[in-house]
Amino acid sequence: MSDKILSKNTYRAYKSTNDRFVQYLLDTKQDQSEESAYHFLFFLRRSGKNDATIGRNRSALKTLFGYDLSDFGLSISKDSPSIPVGFDKIKEYLAKFESSDNLVDRRDWLVIALLYWGGLRRSEVANIKIEHINEDDNSIYLPITKAQEPQSITIDPILIDKMINYRIDLNKNGYRGTNVFLSFSRNNSGGKPLTDQSINLIVKRRLGPEAKADYLRHGCITDLVNNGANPQTVQIHARHKSMGTTLMTYYHPPTEKENPMNFLPATVDKSE
Repeated sequence: MSDKILSKNTYRAYKSTNDRFVQYLLDTKQDQSEESAYHFLFFLRRSGKNDATIGRNRSALKTLFGYDLSDFGLSISKDSPSIPVGFDKIKEYLAKFESSDNLVDRRDWLVIALLYWGGLRRSEVANIKIEHINEDDNSIYLPITKAQEPQSITIDPILIDKMINYRIDLNKNGYRGTNVFLSFSRNNSGGKPLTDQSINLIVKRRLGPEAKADYLRHGCITDLVNNGANPQTVQIHARHKSMGTTLMTYYHPPTEKENPMNFLPATVDKSE
């Protein structure tokens, strides 16, 4: 925590945020991290909290844990993805560059497509190697994940084909190395892979300075929920360790208190 002296009211507010965040982590079985802090803010938004409340919690998390959450989008509908870049802009970009022959355009197109449709984290995209791509079942093996254990995802076969053809063309142009996504900096025919930071820069350059790689993953999961996917499908694609993370972070609480009797057969046949 910062060394600055807090007023009693500020201290109580920060303690309240800390208590809620800790309870959220316990309920969803997540570790404390900047990503889980994003999940927590997103949970508050989906629970109907206003911008002022979310802003206070965001400031408290920064002071308490040093997390830089300044790019968490405010002033957006709680029914929308927690990203200031909607799917229409992503779709517009992907349509514009899908047929490009330029190696940089093709790399960036695949990076953004995997972040969104694959729901991947930027570190997972950065570490994809040629041998991780499985054409037989249209899957990608992920040796390095947040769960600290290998995982696999299934994606559209079109993306698999594009990745393989792209990597073949890289080899033809003299680029080596085993990672699929390489830096095109000067004198990099040795195959230096992209970093987490460079992937974030690609997203900002292609989708706008307000965009962030992590938002595409959250947008993917939100769109699954909003388009009617059942919670288990969402959990599997998001690779959440706990169903609680999926339910508490991405599903709406009921807007009105529901009477469970309305969902059960009547206790007495009223037609008699």
